[in-house]
Amino acid sequence: VETVKAKSEDVVKVGIISDIQLPQEEKHLYGWDYSTVMNGAEHLIKALKYFKSQDVDLLILNGDIVNSTGDYASYSAYNKVLDYVYGEERTNAPHIIYPMGNHEFYGANQEHEFYKATGLPLNTRTVINGYSFISISNSKLQNGDEKLAESNGTLADGTYNQDRISFLKEQLSVASKDAPEKPIFVFLHMPISDIVNGGQWATPQ
Repeated sequence: VETVKAKSEDVVKVGIISDIQLPQEEKHLYGWDYSTVMNGAEHLIKALKYFKSQDVDLLILNGDIVNSTGDYASYSAYNKVLDYVYGEERTNAPHIIYPMGNHEFYGANQEHEFYKATGLPLNTRTVINGYSFISISNSKLQNGDEKLAESNGTLADGTYNQDRISFLKEQLSVASKDAPEKPIFVFLHMPISDIVNGGQWATPQ
């Protein structure tokens, strides 16, 4: 559990971004190419600059920030963008929560590459001004999960293993006891089926 103090006692400012899908090759970082997802880096910079101007306390990067792990190149683009906006020391950067999405699992050594590049936990509960923000990452498909994934028409890594689910249940229980009068905010990239109208690309878990 990480505890963060907001700049104001009365207001917690949160910025949320997902599905930037930064490309693996730097030559595709700008300009039209499928892997850029319509100038993802440019839009990420604009969003971060806006959040910086609003002095947000918390930045949620809710998965698929990179297009695939590849050979670490996508995360290199991610770090270059953050360095550009916040400086290499990132002294003025907000606290970051970054659960892995399915695209973070396109490649090899996915969880290792994620941690090496970001230094962030896969699953976390952050408490800011008494409010709990819980995130869990997608997990790698295990043997036997293929049918679960195919039920959504994709073999993307959009499932949550038992460790992730147990972590979520435990942290929800603790958070509700710590501050029963406050809402709890949960972030995960692949939505749970049937919790929003017309939800697609969801795990039936």
